[in-house]
Amino acid sequence: MTTLIFDTELTDRKNGEIIEAAWLRLLPRADLAGTADLIDLTIFDEWHSFFQPASPISFGSMAVHHILPEQLVGHPPSSTFELPSLTSYVVGHSIDTDWQAAGSPAQVKRIDTHAIAQWLWPDATGYSQTALIYMLEGATAETRAMVKNAHSALADVHLNYGLLRHILKLKPEITTWSELWTYSEACRIPRTCPLKRWDGVLLADMDDGAIRWCLDQHWLDPYFRTGLENVMRERYPQGKTIRHEFDDGDDDYLDEPDDDDDRWDDDQREGPQDMESQS
Repeated sequence: MTTLIFDTELTDRKNGEIIEAAWLRLLPRADLAGTADLIDLTIFDEWHSFFQPASPISFGSMAVHHILPEQLVGHPPSSTFELPSLTSYVVGHSIDTDWQAAGSPAQVKRIDTHAIAQWLWPDATGYSQTALIYMLEGATAETRAMVKNAHSALADVHLNYGLLRHILKLKPEITTWSELWTYSEACRIPRTCPLKRWDGVLLADMDDGAIRWCLDQHWLDPYFRTGLENVMRERYPQGKTIRHEFDDGDDDYLDEPDDDDDRWDDDQREGPQDMESQS
Protein backbone atom coordinates (compact mmCIF):
# COMPACT_ATOMS: atom_id res chain seq x y z
CA MET A 1 0.00 0.00 0.00
CA THR A 2 1.34 3.42 -0.97
CA THR A 3 0.18 6.83 0.25
CA LEU A 4 1.27 9.92 -1.67
CA ILE A 5 0.97 13.61 -0.93
CA PHE A 6 0.35 14.63 -4.53
CA ASP A 7 0.11 17.84 -6.54
CA THR A 8 0.10 18.88 -10.18
CA GLU A 9 0.20 22.00 -12.30
CA LEU A 10 -1.90 21.90 -15.46
CA THR A 11 -2.37 23.53 -18.85
CA ASP A 12 -5.86 24.52 -17.73
CA ARG A 13 -7.93 24.20 -14.57
CA LYS A 14 -10.65 22.33 -16.47
CA ASN A 15 -9.58 19.08 -18.15
CA GLY A 16 -5.98 20.28 -18.37
CA GLU A 17 -2.88 18.23 -19.08
CA ILE A 18 -0.17 17.74 -16.47
CA ILE A 19 2.87 19.97 -17.02
CA GLU A 20 4.38 19.53 -13.56
CA ALA A 21 3.82 16.83 -10.96
CA ALA A 22 5.30 16.03 -7.58
CA TRP A 23 4.69 13.66 -4.73
CA LEU A 24 6.00 12.70 -1.32
CA ARG A 25 5.74 8.96 -0.77
CA LEU A 26 5.08 8.20 2.90
CA LEU A 27 6.54 5.20 4.64
CA PRO A 28 4.13 2.23 4.83
CA ARG A 29 3.63 1.03 8.39
CA ALA A 30 1.90 -2.22 9.30
CA ASP A 31 -0.32 -2.78 12.32
CA LEU A 32 -0.16 -5.91 14.48
CA ALA A 33 -2.23 -7.78 11.94
CA GLY A 34 0.26 -6.92 9.21
CA THR A 35 -2.01 -4.43 7.43
CA ALA A 36 0.01 -1.44 6.16
CA ASP A 37 -2.65 1.13 7.04
CA LEU A 38 -1.23 2.95 10.05
CA ILE A 39 -0.41 6.59 9.41
CA ASP A 40 3.32 7.25 9.42
CA LEU A 41 4.44 10.70 8.24
CA THR A 42 8.01 9.59 7.57
CA ILE A 43 8.86 10.59 3.98
CA PHE A 44 10.09 7.51 2.12
CA ASP A 45 11.00 9.36 -1.07
CA GLU A 46 10.32 12.54 -3.05
CA TRP A 47 9.64 12.80 -6.79
CA HIS A 48 9.20 15.75 -9.17
CA SER A 49 9.08 16.17 -12.95
CA PHE A 50 7.95 18.50 -15.75
CA PHE A 51 5.97 17.27 -18.76
CA GLN A 52 5.39 18.60 -22.26
CA PRO A 53 1.68 18.87 -23.14
CA ALA A 54 -0.01 18.44 -26.50
CA SER A 55 -2.26 21.47 -25.88
CA PRO A 56 -1.28 25.07 -25.09
CA ILE A 57 -1.18 26.43 -21.55
CA SER A 58 -4.09 28.78 -20.84
CA PHE A 59 -3.10 32.25 -19.71
CA GLY A 60 -5.29 31.86 -16.64
CA SER A 61 -3.30 28.83 -15.52
CA MET A 62 -0.02 30.44 -16.52
CA ALA A 63 -0.85 33.38 -14.26
CA VAL A 64 -1.06 30.94 -11.33
CA HIS A 65 1.96 28.68 -11.83
CA HIS A 66 4.14 30.88 -14.13
CA ILE A 67 5.34 27.88 -16.14
CA LEU A 68 6.29 28.92 -19.68
CA PRO A 69 6.05 26.60 -22.72
CA GLU A 70 9.78 26.92 -23.37
CA GLN A 71 10.50 25.35 -19.97
CA LEU A 72 8.76 22.15 -21.04
CA VAL A 73 10.62 21.49 -24.30
CA GLY A 74 12.43 18.15 -24.15
CA HIS A 75 10.49 16.84 -21.16
CA PRO A 76 8.38 13.65 -21.40
CA PRO A 77 4.89 14.00 -22.95
CA SER A 78 2.07 14.64 -20.48
CA SER A 79 0.41 11.44 -21.72
CA THR A 80 3.20 9.36 -20.18
CA PHE A 81 2.44 10.38 -16.59
CA GLU A 82 1.34 7.58 -14.23
CA LEU A 83 0.94 7.26 -10.50
CA PRO A 84 2.92 4.42 -8.90
CA SER A 85 1.10 1.13 -9.45
CA LEU A 86 0.53 0.35 -5.75
CA THR A 87 -0.88 3.77 -4.84
CA SER A 88 -3.84 3.38 -2.48
CA TYR A 89 -4.33 6.96 -1.25
CA VAL A 90 -3.48 10.41 -2.59
CA VAL A 91 -3.56 13.39 -0.25
CA GLY A 92 -3.95 16.89 -1.65
CA HIS A 93 -5.63 20.26 -1.43
CA SER A 94 -8.72 20.06 -3.66
CA ILE A 95 -7.31 16.72 -4.75
CA ASP A 96 -10.00 15.91 -7.32
CA THR A 97 -8.35 18.11 -9.97
CA ASP A 98 -5.00 16.33 -9.55
CA TRP A 99 -6.60 12.88 -9.44
CA GLN A 100 -8.57 13.56 -12.61
CA ALA A 101 -5.47 14.87 -14.40
CA ALA A 102 -3.75 11.62 -13.43
CA GLY A 103 -6.46 9.65 -15.25
CA SER A 104 -9.00 9.23 -12.40
CA PRO A 105 -7.64 5.84 -11.27
CA ALA A 106 -10.60 4.12 -9.63
CA GLN A 107 -8.48 2.16 -7.15
CA VAL A 108 -6.94 5.32 -5.66
CA LYS A 109 -8.81 6.95 -2.78
CA ARG A 110 -8.64 10.75 -2.38
CA ILE A 111 -8.03 12.53 0.92
CA ASP A 112 -8.91 16.20 0.52
CA THR A 113 -7.20 18.56 2.99
CA HIS A 114 -9.25 21.49 1.64
CA ALA A 115 -12.52 19.83 2.68
CA ILE A 116 -11.09 18.78 6.05
CA ALA A 117 -9.81 22.30 6.74
CA GLN A 118 -13.26 23.78 6.18
CA TRP A 119 -14.63 21.57 8.97
CA LEU A 120 -11.70 21.87 11.38
CA TRP A 121 -11.31 25.65 11.07
CA PRO A 122 -14.80 26.99 10.26
CA ASP A 123 -13.80 30.56 11.15
CA ALA A 124 -10.75 30.73 8.87
CA THR A 125 -10.71 33.76 6.58
CA GLY A 126 -9.42 31.71 3.66
CA TYR A 127 -8.95 28.07 2.71
CA SER A 128 -6.21 28.23 0.13
CA GLN A 129 -3.20 26.23 1.20
CA THR A 130 -1.14 29.42 1.57
CA ALA A 131 -3.78 31.17 3.71
CA LEU A 132 -4.05 28.16 6.00
CA ILE A 133 -0.28 27.90 6.42
CA TYR A 134 -0.09 31.59 7.38
CA MET A 135 -2.92 31.04 9.87
CA LEU A 136 -1.38 27.92 11.40
CA GLU A 137 2.32 28.80 11.28
CA GLY A 138 1.98 32.53 11.95
CA ALA A 139 2.40 35.70 9.90
CA THR A 140 6.18 35.70 10.06
CA ALA A 141 9.09 36.08 7.69
CA GLU A 142 9.79 32.37 8.13
CA THR A 143 6.27 31.46 7.00
CA ARG A 144 6.54 33.85 4.06
CA ALA A 145 9.76 32.12 2.99
CA MET A 146 7.95 28.77 3.30
CA VAL A 147 5.05 29.74 1.03
CA LYS A 148 6.79 32.00 -1.51
CA ASN A 149 7.01 29.19 -4.08
CA ALA A 150 3.37 28.13 -3.72
CA HIS A 151 1.85 26.86 -7.00
CA SER A 152 5.00 24.95 -7.77
CA ALA A 153 4.01 21.30 -7.46
CA LEU A 154 7.06 20.40 -5.39
CA ALA A 155 6.58 23.34 -3.02
CA ASP A 156 2.89 22.55 -2.70
CA VAL A 157 3.37 18.93 -1.63
CA HIS A 158 5.67 20.12 1.16
CA LEU A 159 3.11 22.74 2.23
CA ASN A 160 0.40 20.09 2.20
CA TYR A 161 2.61 17.82 4.28
CA GLY A 162 2.74 20.58 6.91
CA LEU A 163 -1.02 21.11 6.71
CA LEU A 164 -1.59 17.37 7.14
CA ARG A 165 0.49 17.39 10.31
CA HIS A 166 -1.73 20.14 11.75
CA ILE A 167 -4.86 18.18 10.81
CA LEU A 168 -3.67 15.01 12.51
CA LYS A 169 -2.59 16.94 15.60
CA LEU A 170 -6.21 18.10 16.00
CA LYS A 171 -7.60 14.61 15.26
CA PRO A 172 -5.45 12.27 17.38
CA GLU A 173 -8.17 9.62 17.24
CA ILE A 174 -7.42 9.14 13.52
CA THR A 175 -4.55 6.67 13.30
CA THR A 176 -5.01 4.94 9.93
CA TRP A 177 -5.26 6.12 6.34
CA SER A 178 -8.63 4.41 5.98
CA GLU A 179 -9.95 6.40 8.96
CA LEU A 180 -8.57 9.63 7.52
CA TRP A 181 -10.17 8.87 4.14
CA THR A 182 -13.53 8.20 5.84
CA TYR A 183 -13.24 11.50 7.71
CA SER A 184 -12.33 13.32 4.49
CA GLU A 185 -15.37 11.85 2.73
CA ALA A 186 -17.62 13.08 5.55
CA CYS A 187 -16.03 16.54 5.41
CA ARG A 188 -16.74 16.78 1.69
CA ILE A 189 -20.49 16.81 2.35
CA PRO A 190 -21.31 20.54 2.58
CA ARG A 191 -23.10 22.07 5.55
CA THR A 192 -24.54 24.92 3.51
CA CYS A 193 -25.99 25.09 0.01
CA PRO A 194 -23.38 25.96 -2.65
CA LEU A 195 -25.96 27.22 -5.19
CA LYS A 196 -26.59 30.95 -5.60
CA ARG A 197 -30.36 30.65 -5.06
CA TRP A 198 -29.81 29.39 -1.50
CA ASP A 199 -26.23 30.53 -0.96
CA GLY A 200 -25.16 29.97 2.63
CA VAL A 201 -28.43 28.34 3.72
CA LEU A 202 -27.86 25.28 5.90
CA LEU A 203 -28.94 22.11 4.09
CA ALA A 204 -31.08 21.26 7.12
CA ASP A 205 -32.95 24.57 6.69
CA MET A 206 -33.80 24.12 3.00
CA ASP A 207 -37.47 23.34 2.38
CA ASP A 208 -38.62 20.14 0.71
CA GLY A 209 -39.41 21.86 -2.59
CA ALA A 210 -35.91 23.29 -2.89
CA ILE A 211 -34.30 19.98 -1.99
CA ARG A 212 -36.35 17.90 -4.42
CA TRP A 213 -35.60 20.38 -7.23
CA CYS A 214 -31.87 20.06 -6.52
CA LEU A 215 -32.06 16.26 -6.40
CA ASP A 216 -33.63 16.26 -9.85
CA GLN A 217 -30.61 17.96 -11.44
CA HIS A 218 -28.34 15.47 -13.20
CA TRP A 219 -25.28 17.74 -12.81
CA LEU A 220 -25.47 17.96 -9.02
CA ASP A 221 -22.20 17.47 -7.14
CA PRO A 222 -22.36 13.95 -5.63
CA TYR A 223 -21.35 15.10 -2.14
CA PHE A 224 -23.99 17.85 -2.21
CA ARG A 225 -26.51 15.23 -3.33
CA THR A 226 -25.54 12.97 -0.43
CA GLY A 227 -25.99 15.84 2.02
CA LEU A 228 -29.49 16.59 0.71
CA GLU A 229 -30.47 12.93 0.78
CA ASN A 230 -29.26 12.70 4.37
CA VAL A 231 -31.49 15.66 5.31
CA MET A 232 -34.53 14.03 3.71
CA ARG A 233 -33.85 10.73 5.45
CA GLU A 234 -33.77 12.56 8.77
CA ARG A 235 -37.07 14.32 7.99
CA TYR A 236 -38.80 11.17 6.79
CA PRO A 237 -37.30 8.28 8.78
CA GLN A 238 -40.25 5.96 8.14
CA GLY A 239 -38.96 4.78 4.79
CA LYS A 240 -40.45 7.39 2.47
CA THR A 241 -37.97 7.58 -0.38
CA ILE A 242 -36.22 10.58 -1.86
CA ARG A 243 -34.87 9.11 -5.09
CA HIS A 244 -36.52 6.83 -7.60
CA GLU A 245 -33.82 4.17 -7.34
CA PHE A 246 -34.41 3.71 -3.59
CA ASP A 247 -36.76 1.37 -1.79
CA ASP A 248 -40.28 1.72 -3.14
CA GLY A 249 -39.79 3.66 -6.38
CA ASP A 250 -41.77 6.69 -5.15
CA ASP A 251 -40.83 9.61 -7.41
CA ASP A 252 -42.69 12.28 -5.45
CA TYR A 253 -39.58 14.13 -4.38
CA LEU A 254 -38.41 14.39 -7.99
CA ASP A 255 -41.43 16.30 -9.29
CA GLU A 256 -40.69 19.77 -10.65
CA PRO A 257 -42.60 22.49 -8.76
CA ASP A 258 -45.79 23.76 -10.34
CA ASP A 259 -45.37 26.43 -12.99
CA ASP A 260 -47.37 28.91 -10.93
CA ASP A 261 -44.97 28.67 -7.98
CA ASP A 262 -43.18 32.02 -8.14
CA ARG A 263 -40.16 30.69 -6.26
CA TRP A 264 -39.14 28.85 -9.41
CA ASP A 265 -39.02 31.56 -12.06
CA ASP A 266 -36.70 30.66 -14.90
CA ASP A 267 -34.23 33.36 -13.95
CA GLN A 268 -33.85 31.78 -10.50
CA ARG A 269 -33.08 28.26 -11.68
CA GLU A 270 -29.42 27.50 -11.18
CA GLY A 271 -27.39 25.35 -13.51
CA PRO A 272 -23.97 23.71 -13.37
CA GLN A 273 -22.24 27.08 -13.80
CA ASP A 274 -23.31 28.03 -10.29
CA MET A 275 -21.58 25.04 -8.82
CA GLU A 276 -18.50 26.07 -10.80
CA SER A 277 -18.63 29.59 -9.41
CA GLN A 278 -18.30 28.28 -5.87
CA SER A 279 -15.07 26.36 -6.48
